[in-house]
Amino acid sequence: MSLRERTRALERRAQLLQRLKRSAEISRSIPDNPVKFAEEFFRVKAFDYQRKLADAFTKFLTIVVRWSRQTGKSFFVAILLIWYALKHPNIEIGIVGPSLRQAKLYIQRINGLLSRIPSDYYEKPFRKTMVRFPNGSLIQAFPNNPETIRGHTLHAVCWTEMNFTPDDLDMYDAISYA
Repeated sequence: MSLRERTRALERRAQLLQRLKRSAEISRSIPDNPVKFAEEFFRVKAFDYQRKLADAFTKFLTIVVRWSRQTGKSFFVAILLIWYALKHPNIEIGIVGPSLRQAKLYIQRINGLLSRIPSDYYEKPFRKTMVRFPNGSLIQAFPNNPETIRGHTLHAVCWTEMNFTPDDLDMYDAISYA
């Protein structure tokens, strides 16, 4: 290995160490309580029903949210997903909807929220189908196709508009084993 190659390798290692150090600092700066995270990072004061959702999100494996329209479901769930991704390194979160377009709308909402916090908490540029975080976590949109979910190790799944998803039983099986 030449001197130039060794120098580049050392520079890459130094950059990796800096990213890991910054990732650890970011993780420590994230509150353990997602409601507190929403308040501190997004200036969002959660309603009682949103606090109950946040509490359930930290305790249970499966949560079904069935609220009336325009009550902040997607908005608050997006905040919970960002919190989860920042708090837990190297996890993968899937977003599924009746169509890829609807799943991408969730990513668009998440990108809009992320633009309100310091840019070192997420990786730029914003993408249409995924959000990457410096700690290795990923939020990714999937189309309504069980084959696209298989093979991923998903730590959390947000299934939006579940009742409008065609072939929902096949998708449920694919998500259950992802």
